[in-house]
Amino acid sequence: MKSAKAKRARKAAWYGVKTLFRTAAAGRPVARDAAYDARVSLVEERVVLFKARGFAAAIRAAESEARRYARHRHVNPYGQRVVTRYLGACNAFELFETPGVRAEVFSMTEVVPKQVSDRAVVDRRLGLKTNKNTDRLRRRNILNREFSGSARRDA
Repeated sequence: MKSAKAKRARKAAWYGVKTLFRTAAAGRPVARDAAYDARVSLVEERVVLFKARGFAAAIRAAESEARRYARHRHVNPYGQRVVTRYLGACNAFELFETPGVRAEVFSMTEVVPKQVSDRAVVDRRLGLKTNKNTDRLRRRNILNREFSGSARRDA
């Protein structure tokens, strides 16, 4: 068992911590267009770097940062509030080298049965491949009105 002094003496290391978020529009829209879809939400994975004296400290820092990040609110082109929630899930990776060009900042492994296809693995880890234009239009439900304009009422 390590003494308290030995624990304090541990040198800080770099950690990449992945956190998960879900963003969705809330409230009644003031306008709608062809891209409006009340059923969509956006799932975001973020990997943020922290310098900490262990996994527990890195995760505490990441959870604090995640709660701060999730407080951001904006209005979408349909006049709805867009709310981000931290899903309370994170995973940390200790970097084995100082961050810089080509430094690995996150890695996670998973055991998968051989019979699971490569396509199924990719779809599960990175999401299903979608039509880029359709996906772009659906993102309008989450985007900030400041940058994407206001929707016009359907005629």
